[in-house]
Amino acid sequence: LISLDENYEKLNSSLDNWPLPLEKCYKDAIINCKNDESMEIIFNYVVTKIIRRNFIKDDHIKAVNFLKSLITHMNKDSYAICNKTLSEIFFNFSINYNSPKDYLFADYLLSEAISIDQENDKFLSQRGYIRTLYYKDEETIQKGIKDYYKAMEINPSNMYCYNNLSLFFWNKQLHNQAVELIQNALKKQPRSFDLHNRLASFYAELEKSELLENEIDLMKKIIPNHPKINYLMGVSLLNNKKYKDLEIF
Repeated sequence: LISLDENYEKLNSSLDNWPLPLEKCYKDAIINCKNDESMEIIFNYVVTKIIRRNFIKDDHIKAVNFLKSLITHMNKDSYAICNKTLSEIFFNFSINYNSPKDYLFADYLLSEAISIDQENDKFLSQRGYIRTLYYKDEETIQKGIKDYYKAMEINPSNMYCYNNLSLFFWNKQLHNQAVELIQNALKKQPRSFDLHNRLASFYAELEKSELLENEIDLMKKIIPNHPKINYLMGVSLLNNKKYKDLEIF
């Protein structure tokens, strides 16, 4: 397979012009392979060689179709393993297209990944991020919010979801929803320093001094000397106009 490397540049995504020796090597190495580790290594090699050319040439859909067509030729055992690999490939590529220019393709890749693995909180949370950050229509934004909530249901410890969705609410001036989201998360993870820090930051912005000081006390019990505690203590003193006490910082 590797010895026929020079043929890769000539192959198309429909597989109809694959040289017979290469096709035989491919089938022997992948379709009929019983060693999962070896099969996956070769699958990744084939995939990498083919899709690199298409992505460099911005032929995105062709690259995706090639990936999908590869795995349809596999036996059941190989398909199960490579399908999982394929979903990770889609996810990893989507990160490269996380921009105002390419977000539609990032969404497409993530949707392809989710169609393979519908219970993957990482895929769902990333699509939620794309849809709430770049889209303008309310329908798609609401779908993104649903992605976040489904991801949190699957994995309650997914901090990426809580942080990003709460900031989305906050930036939309939906302060109560942002606070409530973190409060509910803390019921499941009461010793999460990051969640307490997020909630404390919201209280600081809202100038809710008593609630802020309570969060600071809780944070001290989790990570006593964390620098964010000093910062929040300083904010609390400023909000309460205790300027002399700021000298200790």
